[in-house]
Amino acid sequence: TETGNSAGGAVDVILADHETTAAVGQYASVKAGGTVTVAAATDDFLLLLSLSAGLSGSGTAAAGGTMAVVISENKTSAKVLDHAVIKSTSGSVNISADSKERLISALASLSAAGTGTGAAGTLSVVIAKSDVLASVGSYVEISAYGAVNGTASGDSRILIPAMAISAAGNNAVGATVSVNVFNGTVKALIGEYSKLTSANDSVVVSSAAKDWILMITLAGGAAPDASIAGTIPGWEDAGCNIDT
Repeated sequence: TETGNSAGGAVDVILADHETTAAVGQYASVKAGGTVTVAAATDDFLLLLSLSAGLSGSGTAAAGGTMAVVISENKTSAKVLDHAVIKSTSGSVNISADSKERLISALASLSAAGTGTGAAGTLSVVIAKSDVLASVGSYVEISAYGAVNGTASGDSRILIPAMAISAAGNNAVGATVSVNVFNGTVKALIGEYSKLTSANDSVVVSSAAKDWILMITLAGGAAPDASIAGTIPGWEDAGCNIDT
């Protein structure tokens, strides 16, 4: 605006809940001449871009604010339930659960006032939870001519940039608050009294996780008289629990 006040704001909320399951039921019998595969796979990509701006040419104040809340929960499981029987006479048996997660949440807030007050702020909240499970229940019999594999793997890549910039003739304030909670489990489990047999190859039960997380917070204020800038990054990494 030329003579009045200017304000810009954006509020974004994303809730994502996914569950992917492949299962062989209780007391089921599966027999094949070739390879038997029980596999569940998740490949998620979540992108959130949010921008707000407030501009005032010669007025009193300009303000810009951006808030984003992202909650993502993924469950991926490949299961052979109790008392099931799986047999491959000339191939392998593979039980696998695989999860790939890509999350980008980018926020920016800008404000500029010619002679008054400028204020810009961003608030980012990201909660991400991922559970990956490859399991064989109790009293299960699995036999194969080739290999018997039970594997669980998780791969998470998370990028969170947040920026607030303010400029004014008299006073300018810029602030960024980022709160992030990450929790993941990757498990490959064999139940009690189960038998896994390979006639001519190996039996492998394994779990593996890869995590890459980058958080960037930036706040700036510019004014001839006074300027205030600050960032408050919050981080809780509950870790990725790996069980085999």
